[in-house]
Amino acid sequence: MRGIELIEPTELYNLLNQLHQSVPCVVNEYYLVLFDPRKPDDFHESHVVTSKHIKRKDDKYIVPTNIDYSAVKNLVVIDSRCSSLKDIQSPAVGLAELLWKMGSKYPVKVVKGGYEEFSALYPFLRTQKMLWTQGEIEALFTYPIEVLPGFLYIGLRKQAGEPKIEKDLKIKAHVNLTSTEDPVFKLEDRIHGKNRDLISQLLNVPVEDSIHADLFSQFSTCCSFIQQHHKGDGKTLLVYSELGISRCVTVALSYLIFHHKIPLKDALRQIKKCHHSVCPNQSFIKDLLKWELDVLGSQITVPSELGFLSYE
Repeated sequence: MRGIELIEPTELYNLLNQLHQSVPCVVNEYYLVLFDPRKPDDFHESHVVTSKHIKRKDDKYIVPTNIDYSAVKNLVVIDSRCSSLKDIQSPAVGLAELLWKMGSKYPVKVVKGGYEEFSALYPFLRTQKMLWTQGEIEALFTYPIEVLPGFLYIGLRKQAGEPKIEKDLKIKAHVNLTSTEDPVFKLEDRIHGKNRDLISQLLNVPVEDSIHADLFSQFSTCCSFIQQHHKGDGKTLLVYSELGISRCVTVALSYLIFHHKIPLKDALRQIKKCHHSVCPNQSFIKDLLKWELDVLGSQITVPSELGFLSYE
């Protein structure tokens, strides 16, 4: 449907958790506007953090008039359980169509499965809070970025070991790419892996974010470690580095290439959809191009296809 797109719950989760220079992106009024057109009682009972309730009168939606809809990059609508853009009875679809007609320059996003599915997957992002001050939004608690739904996350060092994150995301293992000690796991900590073997819950790969650093030699170890934990048990794995934009992104890209057997350009496209501030350094991009050749047996990605990450 022109001007409207259906997104998975993971995309809304990631939109809510993007950071820019350690500040939640939702602070920017033109970054994300989240509308919820459910019945008032349902909204008051609980809703997604930062969402705004949209009332309906005489079969017409009453939308705020103080928002420049043409300037908002992410206009998102979430109702109870919308599953298809063809559902003309869906409040989310109806509201999304209205917002598109009001001048949005970007496709209006409708959350697949609605609040029912989103709140089941991310119950910790529910709230009863109705109004948010600018200060409260700036202090909004953010989680690591979700790369593979329900399993692989990438984040900052300060997020590793945060009790709320560890509990809410059910994190069972870490890949630590910093030179500091992991705050949660020890090398001797074990858990049953994919093949029921006891495997470590911690992999330390201390590497500097430098153009002289070598991650290529560690990709096989990292991917093997992540793969051993990839078992669909409802628990997750966190890969983290200092700022969460270079080293952890590089290792996540290496795993997408390895696990999905896809070229770097496709892996990068997938991860940029999740994480808006990816910035692997020149050395790491070269390592990933070598890894693509190693895994796929041929060089498919041309450096110029990587856009601003291209290094000839």
